[in-house]
Amino acid sequence: MPAETLGTFTVTPDDIAATFKPGPRKNWARYNQMAENWYLREMTAGEAARNEGLSSSRRNPEGRKAYRRFCSSFRLWQPKKDGGKGRKPFPVHAVGALNHFGIFPGIDDYTYDEDGTLDVDALRDFDAHNPRFRAIAWLSTLQLMEGSMTQKANHGSSVGCYFASDQMHDSRMVKFLGAIMDEEVDPKKRQLPVDSYHARLLAVLGNHIGHSNHSLMALPRPIMAALETIQLGAQAESYEKTLAFQILEDFVYCLFGLDKASPRDESYRTIARAHVPSLQTEALAKERAELFIEILAQTEVTKRADYFGPYEDARSGLWSSTLNLEFAGKATQKIPTLNQEFFDRIAETVNDLQF
Repeated sequence: MPAETLGTFTVTPDDIAATFKPGPRKNWARYNQMAENWYLREMTAGEAARNEGLSSSRRNPEGRKAYRRFCSSFRLWQPKKDGGKGRKPFPVHAVGALNHFGIFPGIDDYTYDEDGTLDVDALRDFDAHNPRFRAIAWLSTLQLMEGSMTQKANHGSSVGCYFASDQMHDSRMVKFLGAIMDEEVDPKKRQLPVDSYHARLLAVLGNHIGHSNHSLMALPRPIMAALETIQLGAQAESYEKTLAFQILEDFVYCLFGLDKASPRDESYRTIARAHVPSLQTEALAKERAELFIEILAQTEVTKRADYFGPYEDARSGLWSSTLNLEFAGKATQKIPTLNQEFFDRIAETVNDLQF
């Protein structure tokens, strides 16, 4: 299978629904089918059930149970104007929220019909041409460097994302998170949360959840797709190649903006060291470190880069590496400049989100 590039990158509403447990996923499919075929025809619950081949006959107890379950769901999700309760399954709420945030924009600004039923067919997939793509790539990188992802075993296997570091409590970073979620973020909180809808999106992008690392990806999909796009060379579209360089540079600047890199000592003033975020296996940690080196080479922020490791942490059992970075000038002068550039790029992204 060809490697994913920015030209082929896509996230669909079905991908978000797939992050839920089997029950909610099944309800997602049933809701979409009902919305498409039955609500629009203004059928009753019984008519819709019979249209599905279900029967309320007492001679078929199992079929009767299926009939009742179907009718119960139909009335629960049916618009209030038609006599239903107007509720929506959890995946529908999540996709509807991501539509509000511009992740799944509606075709011709049409997403919901007049009774509030989500029209999934009227949604565009999330791809590299989405105006919010760079911001989401930023969020994915920030989570990799400084965030934590959790998944709770409740009705919908809720996914959470949190930032607790001092660097993320910087007013400029708080403003960035607020622009992503279209709401004010309280900087006084010990952990700055990302709403569960964007957290699910990050999970689809391959960001690490806890220590289980379900995706087993060295780096999130936007970063890998950007790297693959650069490697296409002249075959890549101009817009996609420009975006790829932006994303990879954003990724590198995170090392300096989040204080991951520091000058080694006075005798090696052109040298700095940076920590590569940990992973579950030695092989994956090695792959991640090599990808960091490859990205650094593409962006030319450093004069030279290599790494040592991976090495296992005795307490956590996770594997890490350390980057050796060499600059053309003194690291003690270069790193503060790169730190400021990081925040300038974050501010630029915030301005783009506010249009």
